[in-house]
Amino acid sequence: MGLHRALAALLVLALGAAASEDFSQVAKLVASDGAAGDEFGWSVASSGDFVVVGAYLDDDAGTSSGSAYVFRTVDGVTEQIAKLVSSDAAAQDQFGASVAIHNDIIVVGANHDDDAGYDSGSAYIFKTSDGGATWPQVAKLVASDGAAGDEFGWSIASSGDFVVVGANLDDDAGTSSGSAYVFRTVDGVTEQIAKLVSSDAAAQDQFGVSVAIHNDIIVVGAAWNDDAGSNSGSAYIFKTSDGGATWPQVAKLVADDAEAYDLFGWSVAVEGNLVVVGALQDDTNAGSAYAFRTTDGGATWTQAAKLAPGSAAYHFGTSLSISGNTLAVGAYEANSFAGGAYLFSTTDNGASWTQDAYLQASDYASADRFYEALVLSGNRLVVGATYDNDMGGNSGSVYIFEAPQPAPSP
Repeated sequence: MGLHRALAALLVLALGAAASEDFSQVAKLVASDGAAGDEFGWSVASSGDFVVVGAYLDDDAGTSSGSAYVFRTVDGVTEQIAKLVSSDAAAQDQFGASVAIHNDIIVVGANHDDDAGYDSGSAYIFKTSDGGATWPQVAKLVASDGAAGDEFGWSIASSGDFVVVGANLDDDAGTSSGSAYVFRTVDGVTEQIAKLVSSDAAAQDQFGVSVAIHNDIIVVGAAWNDDAGSNSGSAYIFKTSDGGATWPQVAKLVADDAEAYDLFGWSVAVEGNLVVVGALQDDTNAGSAYAFRTTDGGATWTQAAKLAPGSAAYHFGTSLSISGNTLAVGAYEANSFAGGAYLFSTTDNGASWTQDAYLQASDYASADRFYEALVLSGNRLVVGATYDNDMGGNSGSVYIFEAPQPAPSP
């Protein structure tokens, strides 16, 4: 393990946002066939009653072939309803490295699949047509110019008919400069419509290590960009104004206090007029998250706040997600690796933020890595703990926290 990790940030627009201090744990999930080393919880996604969990080191089709699990909540009880594996699963594919869900579509990345060469990568689409009872595979996505070592599928995000897939080790502008691909589904057929690269792409930027999409905005992280020194990092915003036919770059984001090795862009999230970017090595590895907002429909973006935990943390910003006026940020304590999720809220459209809560697992244990991946969806927070040991060493688990759903506005 190490820093070669990204959160495929799926953001689901909520009807209302619960107060972040009201979240409490309501469930702990493990795989029905969990085993040592699976790292169930490496990636998580949530939409409505469904939660998707990646276990990229599961060995069903060979060592580290990978899998993903689908859970559904009915009457307050969350149960596994499906296990997803790819139609051409093979050893070392790492299917489940990234996951996303939006309505009736699940997307799963397998960044070490070998269709276009060793570790070229791919992504798979699963669609339910029976309300979620079954999730058959309906498509396999590969880059139009995929090549060995690209790791297409390292990060994934989806919104509406669009899927964004990061290939952070693509070499178009030099070794590991990185790229991201945009796919669109029309009449049940999913096709690539764009390849995104940064305006100042350079070798080792790893553009695509993180991706997020919400409506007409795509955000792509390039944590190893060197604008403010080696590996200071940056993030890029792309916006469509023609219904998704084209996605031109409209902004490049950098922290106002950027320094070498911050890894700004390791994680990204977007919703509405807000973009949040994680810099997990900022301030001597303590980490931070930066909030940017737009007031002109996305044409320009301004840093509004820098967020840091109110207690000692390490790699704050490893994962993050935003829903409504609530932001969740993952981190772990120095010398512990147990981890926790920090919850912040804003009442002024992102201009300022207040830390409301710090959540940990009910069976908190050192080295569980309760922070690797998380997602907010309305009044639900889902957090992965990849090194939890319930089903064997590093089998992994996932925790669900919920807050009371606010009453609808009259």
